[in-house]
Amino acid sequence: MQKSSGVIFKGRRDGITIVLDEAMPFGTLKEVLLAKLAGAKQFFSAATSGVTFKGRTLSEEEECELLDVIVKNSDLNITFAKSEAGQPAVLSKTERAEALPAVVSTLVQSDNMTHFHKGSLRSGQLIRYAGSVVLMGDVNPGAEIVAEGNVVVLGTIKGMVHAGCGGNRDCYVSAFDMQPTQMRIADMITYVPKEMQGKRGRAKTVPVYAYINEGQIFIEALVV
Repeated sequence: MQKSSGVIFKGRRDGITIVLDEAMPFGTLKEVLLAKLAGAKQFFSAATSGVTFKGRTLSEEEECELLDVIVKNSDLNITFAKSEAGQPAVLSKTERAEALPAVVSTLVQSDNMTHFHKGSLRSGQLIRYAGSVVLMGDVNPGAEIVAEGNVVVLGTIKGMVHAGCGGNRDCYVSAFDMQPTQMRIADMITYVPKEMQGKRGRAKTVPVYAYINEGQIFIEALVV
């Protein structure tokens, strides 16, 4: 099979489907995706769309890497991302409990409740909550917070956070320092620009918060 056929773009009503070859090495797949993006500028030109990966089981890290390639090499504004093969980007309570034995907590409370967690989250750990989450520590790479309400991290976000996972676009994410592998609010997904990320060794970082306004995620400093 020709390498170019390892990645196929298809337009659908609910967004763009990217069909991936199951057998192709992942590194080669990324190269083919990059090449196909370069030759399909009109397909992605300044569009706002969801992205669905199909035909291949992707780990969360692999999905993030492919999304990073798309964001950096096209004008596509991604509103959501999902996979039709393997685990979805955000799993249900039962699915996550089965997939991650190192779950920190899986709590279901009323929407007006807030869960406070003291301590950092390590890779493979998850906090899922039906209200808001306040974490006193860091969210390290490979760790996740999924909340139906707001997410406030009194530390650095380096893993994945999802506020308003039930679809509430009024929710926000706030942290002392944002360097997430992926950040979601409701049905929207974004990556934090390098200039907004804290620099190692800097004496003071500026707390920031992310929110949705007019269909886009904005990130602003909490203080000057």
